[in-house]
Amino acid sequence: MTARFTPSWLRCSAKQIALGLGLLGLSACGEIFQHAATSQVSLIATPTANQNSAIEVDVVAIYNDALLKTLLTVPARQWFPNKAQYALDYPQGFKAWNWQLVPGQTVPSQDLSTDTDKAYGVLVFANYRTDGDHRARIGSLEKVTITLEQKGFTVLAVQ
Repeated sequence: MTARFTPSWLRCSAKQIALGLGLLGLSACGEIFQHAATSQVSLIATPTANQNSAIEVDVVAIYNDALLKTLLTVPARQWFPNKAQYALDYPQGFKAWNWQLVPGQTVPSQDLSTDTDKAYGVLVFANYRTDGDHRARIGSLEKVTITLEQKGFTVLAVQ
């Protein structure tokens, strides 16, 4: 009589296998283990930023997946006047850091890591006078410099 050896993974029930495959699929889509990497942000307003005018900038950590999907379609011109309503509709759904810069101003690196590590994403909104969305997704970047220019802004990953 010979003993049979069955690997433990073969002794799993169909339910356990289905659950494992489901979790694998969700994690591959980023739904369960998703978090933003953004930990530091600095801002530079060029001398001609916003056509030589002050500019309001929000960096927003978003903790609600449905809200993130919504805000990815919202231009800055809609974000700023509706921010208070988003806070009412999604209490605890986001945290926003707000700056108002004048041309030529610099904001040194700000540590956001304690509030972004559990966020689904991080967005930047800049309230420009010119047409455009003036929105960027930066959650996959750890350290960024946002440069506010005459008619738009750029985001640079910092090493």
